[in-house]
Amino acid sequence: LLFGAVLVTMFSRLGGGLALAHQALWLAGLAMMFLASLALALLLVSLTGNLRICLSSAGVLVATSPAFSGFTFPLDAMGDFGRNWGLVLPITHYLQLQQGQWMSDASLAAWAGQMLRLAAFTGGFLAIGLPMMLKQIHDPKRWGRR
Repeated sequence: LLFGAVLVTMFSRLGGGLALAHQALWLAGLAMMFLASLALALLLVSLTGNLRICLSSAGVLVATSPAFSGFTFPLDAMGDFGRNWGLVLPITHYLQLQQGQWMSDASLAAWAGQMLRLAAFTGGFLAIGLPMMLKQIHDPKRWGRR
């Protein structure tokens, strides 16, 4: 997050300077994206119970994120599958938040909407992943498996 703060400050200065409020909102969004990413990692580990499969699943999500996030190609121009896949990726909502704060002078309401979406991802991933992980941790048959 500290490195992200340095980058946000650097980009805002290079791009003509953002108001400090926009920088703070952007950083808060970045922090929420980190939390959503950590919660997603917990969910993947708890679902698979296997680091190899978990990392492969994360690879699929990461590999498809740029194409379906709406950042490289507009979500509105995608077919139903592509648009829906993009909408279930947390990065889609973070990138909309980032662009809104960096390029579009987005309102506080627009920022809050994206933050709520990221918070919903975080909460949903934790609500499913945490109980499953606790169950695996307390099951001696799972101990020592690779």
